[in-house]
Parts: sequence; structure tokens; C-alpha cells
Amino acid sequence: MKKRLILLLATALLLTACAPHDQPEQTDAAPSQTVTTTASTSVPPTSQATKAPTQAPTETQAPAPVGWLAVRLSLVYEGTVYGPYTRLKPDTNLQGCLDSLQGVEIEAPDLSGVTYWYELTWQGENWTVYPTEPVVTRRGEGEDAVYYSTEGYSRVYRIVFSTLENECQPRVTAAGDTPEAALEDYAANGYPALLARLNPLSTNACRDYELLGYQVTYSEDGYLEGSFTFSGIVDEEFFPFSLEGLDLGMGEQEGKNVFTGTLALERHEDGYWYPIPIHEREALGRDYQSNDPASMDLTAPEAVQAAQLLDGVPAELRAYQTLSADDPQQALINIAGLFRSCVLAAPLAGQPDFDFGVFCTPEALTRYGMRSLIHRYVNIPASWVDGNLSDPGSFPDVFLIQGDQAIVSENDITIYFLRGADGVWRVDDVTLPWILS
Repeated sequence: MKKRLILLLATALLLTACAPHDQPEQTDAAPSQTVTTTASTSVPPTSQATKAPTQAPTETQAPAPVGWLAVRLSLVYEGTVYGPYTRLKPDTNLQGCLDSLQGVEIEAPDLSGVTYWYELTWQGENWTVYPTEPVVTRRGEGEDAVYYSTEGYSRVYRIVFSTLENECQPRVTAAGDTPEAALEDYAANGYPALLARLNPLSTNACRDYELLGYQVTYSEDGYLEGSFTFSGIVDEEFFPFSLEGLDLGMGEQEGKNVFTGTLALERHEDGYWYPIPIHEREALGRDYQSNDPASMDLTAPEAVQAAQLLDGVPAELRAYQTLSADDPQQALINIAGLFRSCVLAAPLAGQPDFDFGVFCTPEALTRYGMRSLIHRYVNIPASWVDGNLSDPGSFPDVFLIQGDQAIVSENDITIYFLRGADGVWRVDDVTLPWILS
């Protein structure tokens, strides 16, 4: 089967929330979690002058690169603002919402009973979206406001915002000197802390969380796989576990749903454990056909282009690192794009041993993410590569930066960056949410 970077819509990656975590203090206490949700008071929808949130998000958002479509989205729920969050390009669901913004023009409706709405910025214009049925959208404010009506998108906005909010949460960490202690801390503290940060309407939300049990199923030095069972109250669309079905609780759990989640945790040099896709270890155990440069035509145009790209990496990296002093957001996006291009170029150029250490911290090369990526996508025959070096995909979807940590993410890959004392951004971890055979 052709090997490729699979591009799938990841709507339910709750157990591997992909945003920078707080840098913990060097203490014995569990690391604190940064709440990226911003709460503020907003003017109720009955006013013709609803304002955008007055507080900035806790994460710094990237400006939209030229030619990309950035969308900024907030939820206002009973006077509390969640967000704003930015998606650099719309996924299928969000694109549908954008296409439906300017529906049938209507007179200003009575919105006095609306308890929540979305605030959206796109192409320099501000919109307010009221998820009534039909959906009402408003462009502009005050006397210049124009209202539109569109059928069928109320549920879609909820899914779109829930997905984006989940992607912009701090990466969950767990503390513990043993695999069992780490899994217990994740299930008892880390995961419920993540749930508590989500907006009340989130499709990932679970109320009245109660841990019922946990079990380590595999462990080795600095790594564990396990499961945990919990009960809670969820809506009909509880995405993280919808495909696993749901059991109705009995006895003390009557009226609640019971779920079992599986996960893998990897311990980093700071002593904390981080969730990673459970299939990354499995990928290392699979036998893939290796690339044989001797059998390749290295004079072919694609091979020459790939070799030139790899040869130019050091100079490009230096230029991007220089740029990072003035525009760290764009510099990180450029570095991530170059990194991803090298994943395609290495097998095409007959260089499966390309040194990804030029991008990475030394620790990153020892972790399952980088090891799985190289084993699965780099050390393979060139004929199996699926991608275009001149256009390595519409990458990324989401960008976040918090202090000396940052993330650049798309559906099939999440790249975590760490800025060292020398001011240089390096890849510190990679996770592959959808690494398939």
C-alpha cells in the first residue's frame, strides 16, 4: 500500500490535545495548566452594538500568511467569551459556514432570547452568528448592521468551534515516578482539568466526571500504554468516544454514561509525562520496504529538486531563525513547512539518512514521534511518496505560541517547538495523529 502523510479531518483528538503546555517550575508539584479560554463580559445580543472581546487570548496568534484564509472565532455564552481562536485556513465544515454567512437579507430580528452566539472575523470583516434556526448572521454594527438568514448551520458552528477550541488547549501533562502513578495522575487530574477548560456547549465536554478505574497495559522505561474508565454526563455528540459506543451506568452511576479511553504517555526530560498517539510505537514494529538509492535515477528532475532542497536547508534555517527575532510566528510556520518538505524530499533524493537533527533538539530524535516519522515516511521507496515538493500541502491549520513553546499543526502532523537559551527555535516533539498502514 502506498505510504503517505494521511490528510484526515481530526475532530476528536481530545486525548492528545495539541497545544503548548505551561513550562512547569522545577518543583515536586504537578505542572500547572494554562487556561486558554478567555472570559469577559460581552454586550447582550439585544444591543445593536455587540462588541468583540476586549481581552486578548492568552496565546499569541499568527498573522495570516499571504494567500491564506485566516478565520478568527469566539463563542459568547451567557456573557462569558471563549476564545478567540484562529484557524489559518478553513476545514470543510468551517468553509461551509463561511459560504453561508451572507444568506437571505432580512430585517433586524428579535434576538432577546438568545443566550449564546459566535463572533467571527474573516477577510477583514466582523460577523456575529446567532445559532437560531434558521441561523441569523449580522455584518457590521449599529445603524450599518445588515442581517441575513441561512438554513441548517446551527449544529455545524458548534462542531467547528468545539474542534478548534480543543486544538488550542494546553497539552495535558501527568506527574509520577512510575507508569501507574502517571496514568492515575492523568486520569484523575490532567484529563478532568482539560474538560473543565472547555465551553459548556463543547462536543468534547463531559460534566460530573468521575474516575472509576485505570490500568497500565504496557510499559517500558519512560513510556506507558493504558486505559481508564470514567462516568459523566454528555450530550448525544460526544466526539472523543462516539465511535466506541457508550454504556449506561448502573447503581451509583445510573443516569450517567460510562466510557473507557485508551492512551499512551511518554516521559520527557522535565520529568512529566505527555500523551502521544498510541499507534506510534506500533508503527516502529512494522516492516516497511526500505529505500535503496542505488536503484534510483538520481538525475531525474524530481530527485534533483529534492537534493537541492536538502542541500539548502542550513541556509534557509539560518534565515528563518534571523526572521524569528522580528516575526516569530511567520518564522515558525516557515521552519515547519521546510521540515515537512524534507520529509518528502529525503526519500525522493535517495537520502533516507538525512540528518533531521538540524531541526531538532537532541531529545526529540529519541522520542517515538520522530522515530516513527522517519521509519514510516522517510526510509521508504521514493515511489511510495505522496506529495509535491513545490506545494507540500496547505500547511498548517493551527498555529500557537506561548513563551518559549510553540505548535504548528495540521490534521496529520503536530510539531512542537522549543526556543533555547540561544534564541533558536527547534523541533522538540512530533506527533502523528493519523499514522496508518
